[in-house]
Order: sequence, then C-alpha cells, then structure tokens
Amino acid sequence: MYCVFNGELKELNTTGLPLTDLGIVRGYGYFDYLRTYDKKPFLLEEHLNRLEKTAELLHLPVPYSKSKIEAWVYELLKKNNFSESHVKIVVTGGPSEDGTSVLSPSFFILVTPLTPYPDSYFSQGIHVMTYEHLRMFPEAKSLNYLTAFVLREERKKYNAFETVFMYNGKILEASTSNIFLFKHSVLVTPKHNILEGITRQLVLRLAKEHWRVEERDITEEEFFQADEVFITASNKEVMPVVQVNAQKISTGEVGSNTKQLHAFYKTFITDSISHNRIQ
Repeated sequence: MYCVFNGELKELNTTGLPLTDLGIVRGYGYFDYLRTYDKKPFLLEEHLNRLEKTAELLHLPVPYSKSKIEAWVYELLKKNNFSESHVKIVVTGGPSEDGTSVLSPSFFILVTPLTPYPDSYFSQGIHVMTYEHLRMFPEAKSLNYLTAFVLREERKKYNAFETVFMYNGKILEASTSNIFLFKHSVLVTPKHNILEGITRQLVLRLAKEHWRVEERDITEEEFFQADEVFITASNKEVMPVVQVNAQKISTGEVGSNTKQLHAFYKTFITDSISHNRIQ
C-alpha cells in the first residue's frame, strides 16, 4: 500500500510521525476525507477548498499547493489500484521539541480500500443517540474526535451507529456526519456551529429542486417530532435514521422523501461518471 508522506511517495509501512509531532502530543492538526466512484475522486476540488478553510481557521497552513495535492491523489489511486478507495489528506503541527513551537507541519495522504456500509443501513435505516456537546472550532475538520471515541460503549446501549450532538436545546451535527430532517415537505438542516459537509452542500443543492429547504436552528423537540431524519457524509451518502435513543422517528421506517433524495444523489453520481465529470 502506497501513501504520500511529507512530499514523497512511499510504502505505507516505511513511514511514521516522530513522537514529538504536535499531532501526537497536542492533537494539533486537521484532515479532509473523500471517496472515489469509478476509481475517481468525488468532489476533490471542494474537499481541497475545505482543507484550506480549515487551515486558516486553525492557523496551520497546508504545506503544498492544491494542484500538487490533486496530482498526488491521482497518482496514489493509480498506484494502489483499489476497486474503490477512501482518500484522507492530513496535516499535523509537525515535530516540536518544546511541544509548543510550530516549525514544519507534517503532511500525508492515505488511500485505502473502500469498505461500503451494508445495504440494510439504507433500506432499514440506522439508530443514533444524542449527547450534549459543542465541538471546539466546529467549522474546522480537526483531528479531535475524542468525544466520539469516548462514547463508543454508550452507543452500544442503543445499538447506535452515530452520536448526534446537541447544545443548549439545539441539534447540531453527528460525530462524523451532518444531520437533516423532513417535516411534511420541508427539509431542514442546522446552519450554525457545524462542519459544513461537502455531501451536505450537494444534498442541499439537489433538494432545492424538489422541496422547500431551510438552513436554521433545530430544537430538540422538533428533532424528535420529525417525519424523517437522515445523515449525510462522503462515505454515508444519504443514510436514513429511524430511531433516536429509544424513540422511533415517526413510524420507525425509512421515509419516502429520504429514499427519493438518495435516489437523486445516486443519479447525480451516475450522470457525473457517464459525462466524465465525477470530480
């Protein structure tokens, strides 16, 4: 398996961050993640733009240009030659002897085989649990997933696939996804204190052609009374939620609007592949 590490193409097992790297000792760093369709990176430009936005928010510049990173992504996809791939681009604070000074950021790109979620997640829906939490720098895709990992055992109680964060009575986002609800024929999604997902943006664009769309605060009460709920992410597409904690959403079955929106999403991908504009 091949990766790019600090500007060089290498075999994955020959690389490693120094133990003084700020990504290890301070958790200082960020990343972006995308997947491929038809072996091509999906919405790569949008993900690279978000990478740069996160870099500005966290005051840690991306060490290489977007064009250079794009070229490496394609080179790694060709070199590893998986049927479909996960692509993760990571920047950390780099080695620091005093644990505070940022001298030279570390950078790497990982390409690994894509592991799709079971079809049942889409046909039958998933369960999620709620948790009171506001992420630090929520608009940034940082390396900090501590809350999500600490709650692993808690999720087992509800057979929960994801944790939905709420704060001061408002629904925000899931630990690795954005969240949406349908109430009647209106699609609603939180707007503030969230990471604006690339898939979220695409889903909003597709949905506006068919439903009224609102980006605004969602109360906890409104969330539990929704007709349909789903999450979005690059590797989750449009994934229906049928239960929150111990409570079913509506009938506890996947809603028709969610099914239709996922179909629109799939059609967009198919059309992009057929017209050779998957990126």
